[in-house]
Amino acid sequence: MEAVWEYQLSAKKWVRYDSSISKLLTEEAGKNSKTFETVIDGCSVVFDFEELKQKTVNTKFLKPFRCAILNHDNDYVLWEFKKGPRFVSFPPSTAIELEQLHEQVNVTSVTFKGAKATVSFESKKIMYGDEEENETKIRRVISEAEPSSSGQPVLPNDTQSTTRATKRKDEIVRPRDEEVENKKLKLDEALKTAKKSNDLFADVDEYCPGKDSKQVYIEKQDVYSVMLNQTNIAQNNNKYFLCQLLESKVSSNAYYVFFRWGRVGLKGQNNLVSCGDDLEKAKKVFCNKFFDKTNNEFSTRKKFIKVKGKYDLIEMDYSKSKVDSPEPKSEDAEAPVDSKLHQQVQDLLKLIFDVKKMEEIAKGFDYDTRRAPLGKLTKGQIYAGYEALKKIEDCIIVEKYGSEFKDAVDEYYTRIPHYFGMRPPTPITTLDELKQELELLEFLSDIEAAVASLNVEVKSKETLHPLDKKYAQLKCDLEPIPRDHDRFNLVETYLMKTHTHAHNGFTMKLKNVYEVRKHGEDEKFKAEIGNRRLLWHGSRITNWHGILSSGLRIAPKEAPMTGYMFGKGVYFADASSKSANYCFARNGETGILVLSEVALGAMNQLIRADYNANKLPAGKSSTMGVGRYAPNHQQYITIDDDVVVPCGDIIEQDDTNERKDLMFNEYIVYDTNQIKLRYLVEVEFN
Repeated sequence: MEAVWEYQLSAKKWVRYDSSISKLLTEEAGKNSKTFETVIDGCSVVFDFEELKQKTVNTKFLKPFRCAILNHDNDYVLWEFKKGPRFVSFPPSTAIELEQLHEQVNVTSVTFKGAKATVSFESKKIMYGDEEENETKIRRVISEAEPSSSGQPVLPNDTQSTTRATKRKDEIVRPRDEEVENKKLKLDEALKTAKKSNDLFADVDEYCPGKDSKQVYIEKQDVYSVMLNQTNIAQNNNKYFLCQLLESKVSSNAYYVFFRWGRVGLKGQNNLVSCGDDLEKAKKVFCNKFFDKTNNEFSTRKKFIKVKGKYDLIEMDYSKSKVDSPEPKSEDAEAPVDSKLHQQVQDLLKLIFDVKKMEEIAKGFDYDTRRAPLGKLTKGQIYAGYEALKKIEDCIIVEKYGSEFKDAVDEYYTRIPHYFGMRPPTPITTLDELKQELELLEFLSDIEAAVASLNVEVKSKETLHPLDKKYAQLKCDLEPIPRDHDRFNLVETYLMKTHTHAHNGFTMKLKNVYEVRKHGEDEKFKAEIGNRRLLWHGSRITNWHGILSSGLRIAPKEAPMTGYMFGKGVYFADASSKSANYCFARNGETGILVLSEVALGAMNQLIRADYNANKLPAGKSSTMGVGRYAPNHQQYITIDDDVVVPCGDIIEQDDTNERKDLMFNEYIVYDTNQIKLRYLVEVEFN
């Protein structure tokens, strides 16, 4: 930590001294000097440490100054005590001590006015004097001072023989008519260039004073709202910084910059800076703060580079269609027309696009949905999370947990915000912990795909019910199969017969079956590969909107290999209960599985894990992880032009004496064009 000194340039503007002056002031303060004289820009200047005033010798012109602390989080912090009607800063040594201790203890002792004093962080007071009979308030605030380049501690007119009375008189003289006209022209020009896109939107922060009368300023494609994040495991830091440029909705040409910062999950502190009708000033305050926190320019944020020790930018999609809650609160109540969908399909859509359920699952992973709402996280942000996990995996495998590992963990939590309360972030030192974070990113990927489907324009000559519009955006036909239909009975037989003895902790009851026709899948499906089988795949209920809209997908190249026993691909099973485990349904809840027609072709059969199995031998089209138990081959049936349904009873296999790692068969394909969704299966778990 270091002391950084600031001076007051105008009523609402503080500016930092350059480093050479700050260093001199810190040295003199450390000597307990009452005054200190130096030369700045050719002028003799005296600093009064008791009154905290800077005086230009020849003009007697005074400026307040103060001491801030640049802490480990790169924040400029002011520690101040109340002196009469105003707050003044503590000397550097005391301020540094307070900054180091304020999160560790409730009470501490410091040196104050040459004697020992007691500080209570809880009551925000300092007690001093004989037997500590005197007390005064203290406060900790984040400095909003601008960089040293924003002003001069000794202005040119400070060197003239200007009295204070003359100075005050000069400050209230009205600008000349031409200056007024110039200001008006600049404002008009700013308003002309501030064409807002109707396609972009950002919510004003819920803690902003008077938020209902303000809106986030948007200029062309620039949304002046950013959420920054920084995690540091070693120091138990997990914090955010929000910055928004706002304009009034009720009065023209009124601008503000709103800041809120603190530990994740807490309201933290906030500050609303009024910029009057000066849009350029508001932009400058916003952009300076963005640079101060990230070391990146706001204007080039699309090429953002994370700087160690600085905040990272959380990528958000501000498209109007990407709202925080992608689902209307009550579709039926808001619908101007009745839905034309079958009631079962309506119920299914409500089930798979339950935002409350999505947020509940996300919070189960400690994901922070407040700072990074599910509807706004971008694919780029998720891929950045995968890249960080890959670095963590590399360190775990070679058991290196030094600075490289810690930086990777910090990077991951900074990119993918988590809420841990006051407890330290999970260090991710095991492959099991890594796998859990991978599951989170897979979940977020499906949510991103689901929300992306809502951006698809639906052309219709008539008004659509919200559910009908959602259905059209899926680009997937869902046809309920009657319970007395042969195909319903086949699915039920396959479900029940392949529920294995090893998964006896739950039962499944078939509720509904839907025939699925994903648009474009028939044309892409590589049926010619042969060896087509109807196989199970299970996933969380909240993932199915994304799966139905985008199909089953393979983990991106950025993802680590952990969790993919036979390499990155799409995994299937011929035992229903094996796939059902991935539904993560609780007692009495509904889960969804899909039966896909999978073109396996010639299979590379393996009896133990191979994380590089996706690099198939010549002539092979898929991998089969051979299990000790499998459906009875003699009970297989064939449907629809040679599609095999392995719906036999689960029996032990005795075709080899070699020990197998798997209990049940797994089938993996590495090309999604070998998959065709056939039946969506709705199951009640108990």
